[in-house]
Amino acid sequence: TYNFYTCTEEKGLMTGNTDHSTFDPATNAVHTIVNNIYAHNNIGRDNALVLYNLIGESSKTIFNVGLPIYFTDTWQMKGYKYWAARLVESENTYTVAELLDNSFLEMESSLIRDCMAGAFTDFLVKTWGKDRYLKQYKNISLSDAEKNRLNVKWQQYLEQLPKAHPKVQKQSKTLPYLKGFNFAHEGYSIYNGYGSQKATESLLKQKNMGSNAMAIVPYTGINDINTPTPLHFSDNAGSENDDAVVHAVSMASKMGMYTLLKPQIYVGGSWPGGIDMPTDAQWDKFHDYYYRWIRHYAFLAEIHGMDALCIGVEFTKATLARPDAWRQMIKQTRALYSGKITYAANWGDEFEKIEFWDDLDFIGLNSYYPLSKKDNPTNAEMSLRFDTVKTKIKKVYDRFKKPIVFTEIGFRSIDTPWKNPHAEADETINEEAQQRSYEVIFKGIQNEPWCQGILWWKFPSYIEYRGEHNNAFTPNNKLAEETVREWFTK
Repeated sequence: TYNFYTCTEEKGLMTGNTDHSTFDPATNAVHTIVNNIYAHNNIGRDNALVLYNLIGESSKTIFNVGLPIYFTDTWQMKGYKYWAARLVESENTYTVAELLDNSFLEMESSLIRDCMAGAFTDFLVKTWGKDRYLKQYKNISLSDAEKNRLNVKWQQYLEQLPKAHPKVQKQSKTLPYLKGFNFAHEGYSIYNGYGSQKATESLLKQKNMGSNAMAIVPYTGINDINTPTPLHFSDNAGSENDDAVVHAVSMASKMGMYTLLKPQIYVGGSWPGGIDMPTDAQWDKFHDYYYRWIRHYAFLAEIHGMDALCIGVEFTKATLARPDAWRQMIKQTRALYSGKITYAANWGDEFEKIEFWDDLDFIGLNSYYPLSKKDNPTNAEMSLRFDTVKTKIKKVYDRFKKPIVFTEIGFRSIDTPWKNPHAEADETINEEAQQRSYEVIFKGIQNEPWCQGILWWKFPSYIEYRGEHNNAFTPNNKLAEETVREWFTK
C-alpha cells in the first residue's frame, strides 16, 4: 500500500516521522512525501519493503541499506553512482572494514552512508556475482585478510567512478547584498518547526519585511568541552532534521531568498569557543569528528542546491590554535560542495586574527561588540563606539579583500541591550532600547564597501513565538520590526 503526503508536516503529523519516505513491514505500506521538493527523487523505500519481504534482513546495515538503493536509478535525483563519484573526488569514502562495521556506521552521516551503500552493493554484485552476494547477504563473515584484499578492489572500483560519472558543472550564485535573519527552529514540534506551514508563514513575513536571505541553523550538541566525541545528527520528527531543513530552504528559495546553511553546536554549560582539547592527538580527533559531521551538511547542501554553507561557528580556540586543520576541512568541503563557503567568527580576537579567511568566499562575523557601557547613552555616542568596531572590521577587510557579512548580530528587547549584547537577558522588557540599537547598526553599515549584508539574530520558526511581548532577540512583533522593514526595503 502506498500512502502519499503533500508535505513534511502532513507526513509527520500522520505518521510521527518526517522523513521523505519510509516503509512499514507490519502493514506492508510505504509512506512517501510527493511534491516539487522531491520531484524525480526516489530513495528506494518501496524497493526496501519488497526486498524485506523477499529475502529478509541482513546482519549488516550496509547490506540492508544498499540493496534497495542499488535498484534505485534516481536516488537523490542524479543517482547513487553520480553522488558516490563526488564523494570519491572529495576523499569522503569509506573502507570495506568501515562499511562492514555497524557501530561505525551508526555514528556516520546517513546520507553519505546510503550513497556508499548503493555503490558498495554494485561493487559486490560485480565482483562476486549475484549468487554469492545473496548467499553472503544475511550473515557475511570475512577475515581481516579477506577484507583487506576486497578493499584493494573496492578502491579500484571507486577510482573509476568520477570518469564514468563526471560532475555537472554549475556556476555558484553571485553573493548578493544579504538582508535577512538567522531562521531559528524555536518550536521543536512537527507543527511549528522548520518543516511546518507555520515556518513557511514566518519566512513569508520575513520576505514581506524586505528580506532577501535567510540562514538556517540545525544543531548538534556536546557536553564535554575537553573530550572529543562523535557528533549526533538531528533526526527526530520535531527536530531540525534534514527533511525539515530541506523543506524550509525550498520554501525560502521559492520566495527568491538566498539560503545559507549554518549548522551549529550547542555546548552544555559553555559555548563552542570553550572547546579546548588538552593534547594534539585529541585536537586531531575532535576535528575528525567535527568534519564527519559538517560534511553531511555540505553533501545535503550540494544535493539540494543551497546557495552557501557556513563551515563553522565561533570555535575561538580551535580556529586560532589549529588553522591548518580548518584549511584542510575547507579544501575537502570545497571539493564536495559547489556553493559559497564561509565561517562565522566570534567578535574580537577570533574574527580579527583568523589566518584562513583567504580560503573562503566571504567572511562571516558574529558581531556582539558592545555599543556603550552607559545606562542611557545617546545614539550619537553609540554610533561613535560602533565606528571603533568598524575600524577593526575594515582592518580585516583591507588584509584579505573578502566581502564581510554579519552572520549574526542582535540585541534583546531589554533596558540596556547595547552593554553586553550576547549576554542572557534580565526580566525587563524594553522595545525602544532594542529599536535604538538596530538603528545605530543600520545607519553605521550603509555605504560601507566592506559590508556585504546582515543576518540578524534571530527570527522564529513560528511568528507567535513567546507572544507579542517578550525580551528575546527577535524583532518580531516589536518596534524593531518596523525599523528592519524600513531599512530592508530601501
